[in-house]
Amino acid sequence: MRFAGLRETGALAGIVVAAIAPGILGAHFGALKGYSLFGLLLVFASLIVWRQSRHFWMPIATKAPASQSFRALLQPAIFLLLMIALLNALPVAVTSTLFLFFVEDRLQLPDLSGLFLLLFFLTAGVSAPLWSRVAASFGARKILLFAMGLAILSFIGAFTLPVGAAWQFGIISAVSGAALGADMVILPALFAAALVKQGVATGIGFGVWAFAAKISLALAAVIVLPALQYAGFQPGAKNTEDAVQSLNFLYAILPCVLKLLAMVFVARLPDADA
Repeated sequence: MRFAGLRETGALAGIVVAAIAPGILGAHFGALKGYSLFGLLLVFASLIVWRQSRHFWMPIATKAPASQSFRALLQPAIFLLLMIALLNALPVAVTSTLFLFFVEDRLQLPDLSGLFLLLFFLTAGVSAPLWSRVAASFGARKILLFAMGLAILSFIGAFTLPVGAAWQFGIISAVSGAALGADMVILPALFAAALVKQGVATGIGFGVWAFAAKISLALAAVIVLPALQYAGFQPGAKNTEDAVQSLNFLYAILPCVLKLLAMVFVARLPDADA
């Protein structure tokens, strides 16, 4: 849990830095030169990381080689966690797909969209190590269910917001970001432990885990974008009340349903793994 917390804190810190660095560089050197410098910094940072992490990729001899078969992932304990990963990633994928539409057309706060995103990822990064400590002390399943409930409350809060509710949506962004921090720490740690316990290669396991996270974005786009189009919603245009309510439902209520379904699977995790 501690390692997962540190790992996800680093990943989210990178997102925050990537979000603000071009703006800072652009303010000092101009937009075009600022982005060019940002690209060079990324190259430099990548070379440093490559240099420092080369030893990670050396093969490690083991007494009992882990299973490299995809069929090993169908074991109940592992397959259940993969199902949770997919279901739990779908709400975030839906809100990510519709975020700009919601802020610009539902709340009518287009100038604050970047600030809301920064707040979301910042709170996720800050909360990640805290979730890992709490989960280690009180149990992963209990804390994960609590965080998922927190995410549902934030979705319901977003559904009820009036137009122009800037500070309220800021709080919701922070709460939902903190809930994401728990997801990113606890679930991968449980999955890694299950892979080791069942003797499955972690490379194959986390390859499928990453695929589940990516496919959730594709599924979200396939589901919500045609639904919005069917409702007559047009980004940046003057939409009917029904079209805006459709956006509101898809952004806030649909993730609640998906999250509740994921919570049902989390509640079925055995005590030994939670």
